[in-house]
Amino acid sequence: MHRIIAAGAACVLVTLLPASGDCASSSYDLLRSGGNEFQAGRWDKAKQIYTDLADRLRSEPLSDPRRFACQYHLALIAEQSGDYAEALKQYETCLRSRATPAGPMDLSNSSLQAHMAVIELKLGHKDQAQSLYQSSMAALDSALRLFLTKQPESASNKEGSKRAAELNKHGLELVAQRKYAESLELLKEANQQDPDRTCDNLAHAHLAYANSLSATPEKALEQYYQCLFYRRSDQAALNGLDAAIRALHKDPAKAADRMAMAREAASSGDMTGASIECGEALRIDPGAVSPSSTLYPHGAISQAVYYEDRKEYGKAIELLTAALQKIPPGDSEAAQAILHWLAECYDKSGDTLQYELTSLREVEMSERLGQPTAAFVIRIYDVVARIYEKRGEKKDARAYYDKLVAKFQTLPPEKRTRFTALGLRDACDFFEREDGIVAAAPILVSALENYMDVSWRDDIDFDSYNTRVSKTIEDHWTPAAKQHKGDIVTQFRITREGFVEDLHIVEGGGEAVADAAAIKAVYDSEPFNALPSGSGAAIDIQFTFNLK
Repeated sequence: MHRIIAAGAACVLVTLLPASGDCASSSYDLLRSGGNEFQAGRWDKAKQIYTDLADRLRSEPLSDPRRFACQYHLALIAEQSGDYAEALKQYETCLRSRATPAGPMDLSNSSLQAHMAVIELKLGHKDQAQSLYQSSMAALDSALRLFLTKQPESASNKEGSKRAAELNKHGLELVAQRKYAESLELLKEANQQDPDRTCDNLAHAHLAYANSLSATPEKALEQYYQCLFYRRSDQAALNGLDAAIRALHKDPAKAADRMAMAREAASSGDMTGASIECGEALRIDPGAVSPSSTLYPHGAISQAVYYEDRKEYGKAIELLTAALQKIPPGDSEAAQAILHWLAECYDKSGDTLQYELTSLREVEMSERLGQPTAAFVIRIYDVVARIYEKRGEKKDARAYYDKLVAKFQTLPPEKRTRFTALGLRDACDFFEREDGIVAAAPILVSALENYMDVSWRDDIDFDSYNTRVSKTIEDHWTPAAKQHKGDIVTQFRITREGFVEDLHIVEGGGEAVADAAAIKAVYDSEPFNALPSGSGAAIDIQFTFNLK
């Protein structure tokens, strides 16, 4: 349990270690020593350390994370040493301690039963192995269901949608009153909370504003560009843009003039305008823009979005495919951006396989650029493999499932998501269908090896994490006017992904409105940052709101 006491701007952080009959810190020292010996392959020394510590912790419940760590490592040592009967005994003990999952996406049960299935295979007990493997996969499915049910829409999201609706309504009223600057301010705020419902309203406001500026075409241009940013194929905006260009004594039908305007916009920092003008130049004359120009990929994407808005997906795909072939080989960022829009066009055109393959190229490009997309890569591998399997191309399906498992094994525990676990399940199902559990069970064991709960560790930097949690909640806390000067104590759990669970009041502040303000502050802070690397599936927080 982590206790955080907030008093105005000041915070006091107190971390409580698990209760123990012996000195907790010495048990952590022994766990680290045992881990070092285990990693070095000195089984006998590791076994002695874990056996002694397990004996000292015998009075603790089976669920104690330190006791679990001892039992689990003793099972691993027995398995590695070929003492399969002892390994099964220790794994069964671990299973009893994990009767209730530690939290959403706790995959311990699945991993333990997969280990047992592999041992039973080695002993020649195929029926027992099959049963354990199926139980392991059922535990994986259970973790997925638990994860899905633990991700409700947060109170902050609900409040955000309500606020966005109010801002949209007021913003449109201001447009009708020709108070364009004020309306855009409100609509931009709404767009941050609910972009799907606000984009068209922003386009409408920018267009109305642009039309009101016909006497000053330079200023009108900026508003037409913004309108086209939100609604690229808006014909009224395109007509207005052409009129503004003619008022500036340039010909909107000439690619050279459009490129001159693109360069002017770029030099002034208006990349939206530069992209639109470059796109229009490409529409007029595909050869008007050099592929080596920094504006080329922006223009190609802008014009593809125009075609996409008009549902002319074939033209958009043709344009982006050509652009991908023309850009310089070393321009990875431009290639990634084009691939992203190309994938979207394939998706909207209904070409599922090309969509997934293009998405795969995009995320692989992202990885080369150092972007953290491993979980998304796993999702794409999974979808592509399933498509190939449905088409009967099992060799290609196997290749992508192999890639999926390899990527899964490199993924740190804090990066696990519903998609990564779904991918693992699909891969194991494929290997079981094609090769039997003799192939599938070891893959499951290997892939889940880094997904055991390691919450016994005390070397994780929870202090700085607690500080961030405290600051985030304080930033979202508006104390109720009637609140008495006292404490409001809340308790909740933060999952590995930063979501809030089981939030409740432990000690109220004497006024229902004050308690509600405290609850709202926690929900409005969601999601928090992901838990520190090496954390368990979740941590418990006791947060005290204090006014003195």
